[in-house]
Amino acid sequence: MESSSVDQNKSNNSLTQGITIVFVVTTYIGFTSLYATLVCVACSQLEKLGAALLTVQQTRVTSDQDRGNDSDDQVPELQTYNSEKIFRRMREQLDECIRHHQEIKR
Repeated sequence: MESSSVDQNKSNNSLTQGITIVFVVTTYIGFTSLYATLVCVACSQLEKLGAALLTVQQTRVTSDQDRGNDSDDQVPELQTYNSEKIFRRMREQLDECIRHHQEIKR
């Protein structure tokens, strides 16, 4: 009779261990998959941020520059206005990049 109860305890322990192993493995695989997905999303967002930062300075503002006219022929007040406009646009782009970076950190 003792042999029968020992065999039943071993059987119950094996079943419990099997269920526990299945639970642990599925939890581990699920967490690893989620983590890998989140890392991929964060990396792609950082790549987008890097591309946005590289394009900040590459903005043309005045139509005279597009036509090929030199800015040396312009009046100093107009040059100041254009440089202020360029600075303002660059500042807006940098502010957008900062906001994007803060969203990535969340």
